[in-house]
Amino acid sequence: MGFTVGDATLELAWPDGHRLAGLEVSMREISLVQLLDISQQQDDTVPTPSIIVDHLTTYMIGWNVDDVPLTREGIESLPASMGMEIYRAWTDAISGGMEVPADLKEKSIPGEMVLPMSPPLTGTLS
Repeated sequence: MGFTVGDATLELAWPDGHRLAGLEVSMREISLVQLLDISQQQDDTVPTPSIIVDHLTTYMIGWNVDDVPLTREGIESLPASMGMEIYRAWTDAISGGMEVPADLKEKSIPGEMVLPMSPPLTGTLS
């Protein structure tokens, strides 16, 4: 039997002690091309509030918030820090939680390809 990709759903939750502990958010997974597009937007500038709201309204499919509807207006009414925390958790989840360490970002040159080093050759050539 083969593997089926299907539609993936990301379940976001925050640990005990976090100010959003108890909040549960379901978000749609995105394609690799969409991820690269979002990553490019974030590398170029800080995402605008309208981009963040667009992404949340497009990909959020459920949450356990009782007093705010899961609509564009509801998402726009969230406290800024809560909306940004949900967005950050989602972007971390879709990118595998991988972030380039700051010291490596400083040393890298955009567009430069880094090739892995080959192990030294041993023995004799004939």
